[in-house]
Amino acid sequence: MKPHLLAKRYARALFQLSERDQTSEKILAELQAVHDLLEKEPRIRTYFLSPEVDKKLKLDVVKKLLAKRGSPIFRNFMLLLVQKRRQQILPEILFEFNRFCDQRAGRMRATVISAVPVKPAQLKEVQTRLGRHLKAEVLCDNRVDPEIIGGLIVKVEGRVVDGSLRHQLEKLSRELRQVKYQTN
Repeated sequence: MKPHLLAKRYARALFQLSERDQTSEKILAELQAVHDLLEKEPRIRTYFLSPEVDKKLKLDVVKKLLAKRGSPIFRNFMLLLVQKRRQQILPEILFEFNRFCDQRAGRMRATVISAVPVKPAQLKEVQTRLGRHLKAEVLCDNRVDPEIIGGLIVKVEGRVVDGSLRHQLEKLSRELRQVKYQTN
């Protein structure tokens, strides 16, 4: 996900407040819960994101929904998002907030791309090796892309290690095209 500049600012501010109160994991869970609700319930998402719905009505709904459930920091944050009409960047805020939590905890996230689903034991092995190499806790998820033919592509924080068969074949093809044939 490409970071949205405003999302990063909002996420940083929320993270700093939550770190002060040592509630960052709780805030992360609350952000995830709201994000999941909006993903699961299209009618609520449409209401929440629609510019045609009066801002005051949205503020009242957020106040009622989070009155007894949300932490004060999270409740105020959600009210600020609605007040500033920034609720559409909530997914990016969640992404950035998660990155701040990962950095604080010394975690890194990796995506392992394979032609077929990777077995959990194999994914765990990749995770362990990456963790040793990067000297950090690494959390891996697997994405399937049949076009890579075989092997793996590993993406970690902007770095890519391409060990796919497709990449190897393309590399071999380029090398073969560059070879000058010698005739006797």
